[in-house]
Amino acid sequence: MNASLGSARSRLALGLLAAAMVAIAGCGGGDAPTSPEPAPGVAPRGKVLIVGLDGADWKILDRLGAAGKLPNLTRLRREGASGVLRSEAPLLSPIVWTTIATGRRPLDHGIVGFLTVREGKTEPVRSDERRVRAFWNVATDFGVRVGVVGWYASWPAEPVDGFLVSDRVGTHQIAGTEGAAKSGLAYPDRIVPEIVEARDAIDREIGPRQAAMFFEASKPGGAVVRIDTEKLDTFVGILRTTELYRRVFPKLRREFDPTISAVYFEGTDAVGHLFAEYVAPPLPGIDPALAAHLAPAWDRYYAWIDSILGEFLDGVDPATTSVMVVSDHGFKTAEDRPSTPSKTSYANLAPEWHRPEGVILLWGRGVRAGARIPQASIYDVVPTAFRLVGLPLAATLPGRPLDAALTPEIESTPPATVADYEASGPREAVVAEDSTSPEVLEKLKALGYVGGASQSEETPGEGQDAVPLNRYNRAMVLLRAGKVDDALREFRALQRDAPDFAPGYLGEGMVLLDRRDAGSAVAPLERAAALAPRSPEIGTTLA
Repeated sequence: MNASLGSARSRLALGLLAAAMVAIAGCGGGDAPTSPEPAPGVAPRGKVLIVGLDGADWKILDRLGAAGKLPNLTRLRREGASGVLRSEAPLLSPIVWTTIATGRRPLDHGIVGFLTVREGKTEPVRSDERRVRAFWNVATDFGVRVGVVGWYASWPAEPVDGFLVSDRVGTHQIAGTEGAAKSGLAYPDRIVPEIVEARDAIDREIGPRQAAMFFEASKPGGAVVRIDTEKLDTFVGILRTTELYRRVFPKLRREFDPTISAVYFEGTDAVGHLFAEYVAPPLPGIDPALAAHLAPAWDRYYAWIDSILGEFLDGVDPATTSVMVVSDHGFKTAEDRPSTPSKTSYANLAPEWHRPEGVILLWGRGVRAGARIPQASIYDVVPTAFRLVGLPLAATLPGRPLDAALTPEIESTPPATVADYEASGPREAVVAEDSTSPEVLEKLKALGYVGGASQSEETPGEGQDAVPLNRYNRAMVLLRAGKVDDALREFRALQRDAPDFAPGYLGEGMVLLDRRDAGSAVAPLERAAALAPRSPEIGTTLA
């Protein structure tokens, strides 16, 4: 056992004991027993495998399932429990996947966007900017082994009891790995060489010709058909990252035998942003021949993900392991698609393709076969996983276990509780060298998440607050939490610090409209429209 992990576990025991006693004194009791300490020898009742599919949507799964293209997901739905997983805006991957991993609200966990600034350089948001423990930290503190691959915003990799492969191992869907981070890629360090070796081999094996096999007019050994270079490079990166996770995740699970294991695939969302506009009928202005060529890539990628899931299931004993398939949000298809193209000069339009109805599937040990899961939310994933494993639930978690999906044996056993997973103090600091290539940022721009001619890149300072879009996102979270005055102050401070950033004025206009002060809202909305005349959201709000 790692000495630092053992020491942290001892501190957690003392801290949680003190916090729990305070909570007991103040609450006057309850129906569920409260564990006064984490009991370093928490004996897991079973295992949990979590598969994260970014942007997976029931409309997509139902359509492809009916065509027989998703046999494994169809099987899980038939033999397990399923439902809609409600998300909440901003529907952005680093925010929502951190909410899923922590069970906490964005105002608590502190991740509010894709980017941050360190030493004057813009880079993807980092794990050491998360203010609370993720499930892999909590499990480690309680002596439960974990294994995680690719979770969003998991770099640098934190020490865990088990393994953690950070999201920057695959450099998230860029074509190459030359600019990958040089340290903090994975924990423990000894697994890094074999991961890098696999990544380098995949870079050699998968290129434009392999990507072209997902398109309609391509044949084995045939020529690569015309496609935008940036779009093709991004898709090649999707395939490389997917294949890397496909290879390393089962191998590490066999080696470490974790109680809670999780793997995350961003490609199910990214292929939508790349190819949804081409699906019949293509959006206005799309070349019909190009649309016919590219449209199949979305469905074929989903079919590949389903086959990978089938490989993972081959190593799962449903008598001892519960499988959870979850998405952070849904994805608009068919007549629900916005008119916004995936390639745009204005930033932050990609979320217009998202919808709050995501996916949850449960299967295996402790799951009630055929159950429908009502009113599930992204806050319920961690409580449900911990309930199945036997870990105590913190009073600070806003979600609850999805008991409607669980067997009577599991449901009838009240979970132990603790006051707060953070009672032991700060997590162990991780020092890592970052040399992330600008190519990572180009990928986010290619998918429509950041950048654009109308967005100033950063404001003075360091961290997430140096990125204007992050401050806009946090203000929107405040607004939706009912903290209207705080949101308005944030929007106006954003205007001061980033005067050419249109969303700052849009936000003030939305607050004033919410207060039924349309006359005062006109000026900031007109300023926003002047800065971003092609933004449909600003135009609609002003109208």
